Amino acid sequence: MKEKLKNKKKQIIIISTLIIILLLFFSGFSIGKAYSNTQINGISEVAMPILEVENGKTLKIDNQNKEGTYDFKIKNYDENGKINQVDMDYYIEILPINNKAISFELYKENKKVEITDNKTNKFTLEKGTKKEDNYKIKIIYDEDKNTTENILEEVQIKVHSEQKRA
Repeated sequence: MKEKLKNKKKQIIIISTLIIILLLFFSGFSIGKAYSNTQINGISEVAMPILEVENGKTLKIDNQNKEGTYDFKIKNYDENGKINQVDMDYYIEILPINNKAISFELYKENKKVEITDNKTNKFTLEKGTKKEDNYKIKIIYDEDKNTTENILEEVQIKVHSEQKRA
């Protein structure tokens, strides 16, 4: 009797397992693993930032020649005619010299530009159209402020630029 009971239990387990398998098969349930590989090729160019400084004639400031004007241009195109492809911000820095008898005034298109801590505010050169900003630096020697120092230094002008975010 025990053996009949064991056989009956086995048959019930086998039948219920088959029923579950058949139910899963016909219900659309499936177990699987998928793998996909996509290759994307792109061709892009880097925009060329162009900012050129065109220098003027050098000046000599001394006891006889107490004032001078130095002209220079900042352009968004080069000598080949290539125009800047990105908007650029820039500012001008005049490196300080040790002689207190020398002072500077900066003009952009004949309008005075404020200089704070030897730097100007930022200016923008826009992309796509040729543009040049004309500058003049007026260098003034005040012999009353001179403490018998020789003027041996050169005035250095730096133009710092950065690309604007698109």
